Amino acid sequence: MRATQSIRPVRRGLVVAAALTSLLATALPPALAGGRAPILFGAAVQVRSGESYAQALTRSDATFGGLEISRVFYGRAPEAWPGNAGLSGRPVVVSFGYPPADVLAGRYDAALRGWFAAAPTDREVYWSYIHEPEDNIARGQYTATAYRAAFRRVALLARQAGNPRLHATMIIMCWTVTRSGRDWHDYYAGDDVVDAIAFDCYNWGWRQQRYATPDEMFHKAVAMAHGLGKPWGITEFGSIKMSWDTDGSARASWLRNVAQYFVALDPQFVMYFDVQLKTDYRLLDAPSQEAWREVVTTY
Repeated sequence: MRATQSIRPVRRGLVVAAALTSLLATALPPALAGGRAPILFGAAVQVRSGESYAQALTRSDATFGGLEISRVFYGRAPEAWPGNAGLSGRPVVVSFGYPPADVLAGRYDAALRGWFAAAPTDREVYWSYIHEPEDNIARGQYTATAYRAAFRRVALLARQAGNPRLHATMIIMCWTVTRSGRDWHDYYAGDDVVDAIAFDCYNWGWRQQRYATPDEMFHKAVAMAHGLGKPWGITEFGSIKMSWDTDGSARASWLRNVAQYFVALDPQFVMYFDVQLKTDYRLLDAPSQEAWREVVTTY
């Protein structure tokens, strides 16, 4: 897939004024300025107690007006299609995590060939091998060299499927390209195999009980993506609700600001992390839900 190619499907979208289009054409890198397509807005779907994934997806669709892209996390092995990744019938970002040593030994070549061969051909599938590998590497689970080599092997297996809707996507943390001191090149398998870049970014301003501005949160990731000239997106972003934000209206304004920020920057997709793990990022208050529904259904 060429970096200059638009890989978003046409859908309802925001009509950009001619003056703004002209301004953006001069501000964006050449690889992105030639044409614009609407951003796909979505959210991660968390299965609640007693729910199936299908029920959780239906609930999220109802809450946010119909997600335009879904985010599916597989642990070690990807489920056979359709699985959760194919259930929505929409574009998807899907990740899985076979150990690099096993991948490099060829133990999953047949399984991966079969999985890629069975992938949908009527929608974009952004697949990622071990999203956010940075901390795993820092903990010594495997080396950066092994990760890059395993990513390359998986990407070459994917290409054997001959499906132009499959996009090898490196997903790293915004933290990696901001204040971590890490070098993103350590995780980058190469221009020839990486089709797209994506980032997981969170509101670090919560420590000061504030919602960090979109530029504070995303500008370094955006600069990296634009520098590579490849399609890119936000696979996770989120914020807890500040203690002073009683009804969530301030977070709702922040969500709208994030969406407006990205409209001028041409990502492929932006997804909210509507999930509770150690931290609760869920949009449970009415103002926040309404804001993200407005984003999903308007832009």
